[in-house]
Amino acid sequence: MDSTGTIYGTTLDGGSFGQGSVYAVKKITATRWAEIGVHSFSCSEDGCFPYAGVTPDSHGNLFGTTYSGSLDGTGAVFELTPNRGGAGWREGVLHSFRGSDHGGPDGGNPSAAVIFDSAGNMYGTTYYGGTNADGTVFKMTPNGNGTWTETVLYSFQGGTDGANPNGGLSMDREGNLYGETLGGGSKNAGVVFKLTPGSGGQWTESILHTFSLLSDGGSPAGGLVLDAAGNIYGTTEYGGPNGFFAGVAFEIIP
Repeated sequence: MDSTGTIYGTTLDGGSFGQGSVYAVKKITATRWAEIGVHSFSCSEDGCFPYAGVTPDSHGNLFGTTYSGSLDGTGAVFELTPNRGGAGWREGVLHSFRGSDHGGPDGGNPSAAVIFDSAGNMYGTTYYGGTNADGTVFKMTPNGNGTWTETVLYSFQGGTDGANPNGGLSMDREGNLYGETLGGGSKNAGVVFKLTPGSGGQWTESILHTFSLLSDGGSPAGGLVLDAAGNIYGTTEYGGPNGFFAGVAFEIIP
């Protein structure tokens, strides 16, 4: 939702080309809402199949990711900017991923939303790509001329460090990033991780919890929420005391 109360979202399919869309739902009377099509993806340079929602900035622009499409077919980071006068939107691709499930240094196939820090840098994850094809955490830095530069902060190795992050990131007041992976870990059931920035642009990963697919669940998905005390909340797709397909809601306490 933006500051005017307009709600924005995405559809995985549909739109003018059947490849997904971004829409807005705006309140037009006290009891009526209207849906407005913002962008229909064509699976060409603009990408296609947005799995996650969009993130608005303070200027009313929308930012998001597509899982597929764009130059190499492995997704993109995009920006949607409202046209002056309020007639329509224009899309710009900020980064086209070159990695795939076969590996690629910049990552590939993002399936989560992006977040911003106070300086206007953008952060996200890719499900595949990176040095071992097990996904990445990336940063997008604005260059001041409308272009952006992508940097990989961490490439997952598929071992105890986790593999295939499919949820969004959260950031604390110190600039540390928190996320989760669907797989990897010592039990191959996913992990919750923390990335800490260091000198020279280097980031260090630490594992906060390794899931076992037992009472603690497994394959965390959907992103994490941090409260003011630093507690972390999330959900798992599988595991827990009620069976393999049940899943859990969890809290991690520092």
